[in-house]
Amino acid sequence: MNHRPTVCCCPDVTTDRFSGLLLQVLLARHKAEQQLYAVKVLSKSHVLKKNETTHIMAERNVLICNVHHPFLVGLHYSFQTPDKLYFVVDYVNGGEVISVI
Repeated sequence: MNHRPTVCCCPDVTTDRFSGLLLQVLLARHKAEQQLYAVKVLSKSHVLKKNETTHIMAERNVLICNVHHPFLVGLHYSFQTPDKLYFVVDYVNGGEVISVI
């Protein structure tokens, strides 16, 4: 049985720009559990161009260690293709925290 979430095409797909680094956040639904996840997609070329490799790896490591922290989303999966990095995290409705501050 496949327990990986699948990315769905839906109106909630957004593109956002953070620190000049183009990232895309997709909404995904786990086929078996029907749980929603956010899929953060990063371009490897932008990560390398902006010298963000250490930052991205630190983000991944913090998210892995804090799956159940009340102030962080949990990282459920991370994977890569030849040109992109993917982080599958808890979906929290409401946008970015920075827009609330």
